Amino acid sequence: MRLIIKDYLLQLKEKDELDLLICDILLQMGYITDNQPKTGNRQFGVDIRAHNAEEILLFVVKQGDLTRKVWDADQNAVRQSLDEIKDSYLNYINGADRKKKLHIIVATNGMIDEATRPNWEGYRAHNTNWDGMQVELDFWNIETLTENVQKYLFDEL
Repeated sequence: MRLIIKDYLLQLKEKDELDLLICDILLQMGYITDNQPKTGNRQFGVDIRAHNAEEILLFVVKQGDLTRKVWDADQNAVRQSLDEIKDSYLNYINGADRKKKLHIIVATNGMIDEATRPNWEGYRAHNTNWDGMQVELDFWNIETLTENVQKYLFDEL
């Protein structure tokens, strides 16, 4: 079953497929999603926002492997999305939400390329506190997505 799920996930496009599947997983995990991903809207780096009583999850969703080009090549690159969250999106988090744990997840239906891993790990190490909020950066790769689909969407099997 795991191989079938993984093969299916590898075929998903970023917009209107992978991002919507992640929303379904989050719902089953007990989170409330605050937005539906839409093409064309300015998102300030955030493709999906979800929350519960303790934490806020912000997702940056990309299709395929996290390569050097996907990491830092243009305005739609992961690093630029993360910086835009830090520089702009945090202004939208107010009141009691500022006391919640901020968890930012880069999700892809691929893996981190070995040439990109040092960039990712360095960024994570140097970005643990944004504007007074504790930040945890994570990466959901194809294996994590496969496990979450199997656990949360096919739990009766």
